Amino acid sequence: MDFKTKAEDSVRGDILLKNIEERKRTLYATVENVNSEKGNEEFLDPSKADQTTSLANWIEITRGVVELLPREEKAIPINIEVNMRAKAGKYHAEISWREGSTRSEAEAKPVIGKTLVNFEVEEEIKEELNVKSFMPAQRVFWKYPIIFTYELENKGNRPLKPEGRILIYKQNGKELAVLNMEGAEEIKQGETKKISRVWEYGKGAGNLKAILDVQYGKPAKRVQDTIFFWLFPWQTLLIFIGVSVGLVGGVKMIKKTGNEKGGNEETEKEKIYDIYHPKK
Repeated sequence: MDFKTKAEDSVRGDILLKNIEERKRTLYATVENVNSEKGNEEFLDPSKADQTTSLANWIEITRGVVELLPREEKAIPINIEVNMRAKAGKYHAEISWREGSTRSEAEAKPVIGKTLVNFEVEEEIKEELNVKSFMPAQRVFWKYPIIFTYELENKGNRPLKPEGRILIYKQNGKELAVLNMEGAEEIKQGETKKISRVWEYGKGAGNLKAILDVQYGKPAKRVQDTIFFWLFPWQTLLIFIGVSVGLVGGVKMIKKTGNEKGGNEETEKEKIYDIYHPKK
């Protein structure tokens, strides 16, 4: 009998017994693990076996008496409940049949028939990557370079080698830079790895957005995270301050010129008044 499934699953089947004699027969079943590695067969005691690798312990079959009338055929159900922590691999067990009026009598007699059960526990591949953290070295930068640090946690059962990038945008959605994850290292199952990427130089300023976009596994899966930070390069600040000072000075100059012109007009008016309306 050949079966194949995953851990924590169950499978069912039937063993067909046929009495080829003209007399009634009473049979008892015993189940034992078989180690068939390198061609040898070694019987292992199920009670002492590792439950995660013991097929005999997963097999459920009647342990009571099986009675067969002359020439009778009977289907004996078998159920295999795979251990939830079963290790992936191939396993073998033997269901042996002995005849006797009691179990103890039957176990003392030789085997009159047997069924070999071959069972394969499929490997369950779990690929899961989590962004544990993603942040800039500081929230406000006054100059380049800009340093980003992120932590990736492998929560699956297979090593992962993630690929991806950090995308940087202005508030209006314009893309400023793309930082690729070049030479990404492998992250083992259960491991968390801290990685840094540097934005050496750009033309951005103000409140910026950075998106961490990571791909991993087959087929490809994706995880993302987003942060915001401020960037005020000193060159940009100097230009801003210079423009601001120039604007303020220009406004003051315009006001001063306006005031002087207004004063001259008043003087001219007074002169005209004096000519046509002399003081007495």
